[in-house]
Amino acid sequence: MSLEKELETGLQASKAYEAVKDRLDIMKDEIHKRWEDSATDDIDGRDQAYLMLKAIKQLEQSLKRDIDTAKLAKIQLEKENG
Repeated sequence: MSLEKELETGLQASKAYEAVKDRLDIMKDEIHKRWEDSATDDIDGRDQAYLMLKAIKQLEQSLKRDIDTAKLAKIQLEKENG
């Protein structure tokens, strides 16, 4: 991927993350509460909560990775363009 494309992807990821960050935090809190309140024998419910939390974390990590890559691409482009 070109540096310009990495920069554009990162900018889009940053906008997307800022747009959903608060909602993702709320969702994580709600899911965690549901897990805490679940019965100890509710294995399926606990597994589902775990998987939802993992999916949210993976989404956040993916967006943050794109944002970090864009920062590096910007630095590299600035070096190349003087």
